[in-house]
Amino acid sequence: MNDLEKYRIANGLTFEALAKKVGMSKPGVFRHCKDQQTISGDAVLRYHAKLGIPLESFRPELFICQKEAH
Repeated sequence: MNDLEKYRIANGLTFEALAKKVGMSKPGVFRHCKDQQTISGDAVLRYHAKLGIPLESFRPELFICQKEAH
């Protein structure tokens, strides 16, 4: 289970409610939650900005942890 799905469950959100919260489509959010589709960099930024989930949780190959960067 990825961090997006953990967030959805922990906050009692449906896929529809989560999609509305982040301004994305329900099918896209469902695929991201279920690891059925690679999350684009733009979507990662949107999830991070709207939900506060760390960038590296979604795409560690694109976003490295600040502690590792120093």
